[in-house]
Amino acid sequence: MQRTEAETARPANSPRAVAVALLALVSAVLLSALLTALHSSSVVTDRFAIESLSYLVFWAPLVIAIVIVGRTGAAIPFRFRWIDGLWGLSVGLLARAISTGIDLTVYGTTGSSYLGSPADNSAGAIVFFALTAFIAPLVLGPVIEEMFFRGTVLGALRGDTATSKSIAVVISSLVFALMHVLGTSTAASALTIGLSTFLFALGAGALAVTTNRLGGAITAHVVFNGSVIALALAA
Repeated sequence: MQRTEAETARPANSPRAVAVALLALVSAVLLSALLTALHSSSVVTDRFAIESLSYLVFWAPLVIAIVIVGRTGAAIPFRFRWIDGLWGLSVGLLARAISTGIDLTVYGTTGSSYLGSPADNSAGAIVFFALTAFIAPLVLGPVIEEMFFRGTVLGALRGDTATSKSIAVVISSLVFALMHVLGTSTAASALTIGLSTFLFALGAGALAVTTNRLGGAITAHVVFNGSVIALALAA
């Protein structure tokens, strides 16, 4: 009888992979802090440069970790089946509905008016707007962050029992939420963003560890981010 991907998965609890992931996270945080310090001291003042570099310095260490851990076989693989699209859509919409409910409870609004518009009609401003409003949240972010947090971190922490997998999902979700909270400036935003991203990560992690594929988690991430963009466009 042919075995499924989940049954033939290599449930690895790899200390080396965990160490690589931890080093990547620390590097991303330190580089982001350095960039913030350079901006605060007016060493780098161009908005386009700051925003572009903020993505680069945070994602670059994660990509390096993805490549290193991927070669060990400990990571959950980047695979997609049609059913992943359905599960990802469901998880993404449910997580966004919960997140919207949290925003309404704390702020009284949906928090969906962040898009803004290009600063002017220059090519640079339009490219910058497309990068920050659409390309990063809908393409780069979902792929890189799911390959790291669900593929690398969760893949490295999971064991071969239901309990160990559940613990790995919770830990990787906490790490994911913490990384998003670091950029907040108020207690309210830390609460709403932290809780929303943690609950989303639980759903994405459950999909990844159950199917041993990242297709569902990536789809859920695209839907989760895309739905708030859709709300902002409709506002």
